[in-house]
Amino acid sequence: MKKFLAITTSIMFLNSCYTYTTIPISKTMDTWKGATEHQIILTFGAPSSTTSDGAGGKILVYSQEQSITYYNRLYTNSGITSSNTYKDNLFMQFFIDSTGIVYNWKTNYPDKVIKKSDTKKTDIVIGSFSAIILIIVLVFGSQ
Repeated sequence: MKKFLAITTSIMFLNSCYTYTTIPISKTMDTWKGATEHQIILTFGAPSSTTSDGAGGKILVYSQEQSITYYNRLYTNSGITSSNTYKDNLFMQFFIDSTGIVYNWKTNYPDKVIKKSDTKKTDIVIGSFSAIILIIVLVFGSQ
C-alpha cells in the first residue's frame, strides 16, 4: 500500500509540472496583416504560385505536400509488412492589395500545441512533493 501511494502521488505531482498551450493559427497569421509583400517573401521565400485577387491585387500561395506513412506489421512466417501513405496538401495564402500590403490570409495549417514547463509551478510542486514524502515516511515508516 505504501508503494502504491508513493507512486501514485509521484505521478500526480510530476505530471502537473507541465502545461499545454494551444496557439491558434489565426493568432499567428493575423500578425501578417499590414505587412508588405516584400516582408512575406523575405520570410517565406518565393511563393509556389501567384494569382490575381480580382481587385487589382494578388494572392501569394505557399503550398507544401506532407506525406505520413503508417506501417502495419503482419506477424506471419514470411514477415510481410504493409504500409499506407497518406498525403495532405498544406497551404498559406496571403492577399496583397494594389499598394503591396497584406490585407487578408487563408490557410489550412493546424493550430500549434506547445508543451511548456512552468518553473514556478515546478518549484511549488517539488516542495509539496518533498513534504508529502516526508509525512508518508513519518506516518507509515514506523509500521
